[in-house]
Amino acid sequence: MKTLAKIDGSTVVNIEAIDDWRCTNDNGEIDPEVARNHLIKTGFNPDEYVLYMPETHINPPAKGSTYDSVNNKFISIQRFPSWVLNNTTWQWDPPISYPADAKAVGGDVNYVWDESAYQADSADPKTQGFVQVVNGK
Repeated sequence: MKTLAKIDGSTVVNIEAIDDWRCTNDNGEIDPEVARNHLIKTGFNPDEYVLYMPETHINPPAKGSTYDSVNNKFISIQRFPSWVLNNTTWQWDPPISYPADAKAVGGDVNYVWDESAYQADSADPKTQGFVQVVNGK
């Protein structure tokens, strides 16, 4: 099964499954054009759907996420207002670097983001935002 994302404007409004054979070309390759033709044959508007291709789109589509049709990428929901979209990885990056010992960068310490701490930080540049997780909390 492959994934079709139904798009309204630029917002993913639904995730639907499509059988592999309905989007496979004569060479045995998954082909968005074959999926598009299947949608037309079954009465759906193919312009409302995008066939998720991991090697192209990087991020999987999710309900409420965004589809950037110019760059042909799915963009996950922005979890924190201060985080910035990295247009190379198509991930949301924190506005400050992860602590050097953070698991996210190969360390062994868990951190979570605290948007309130970041917004309250009056330093220039800001340095607060990551909070170490202690005893799972």
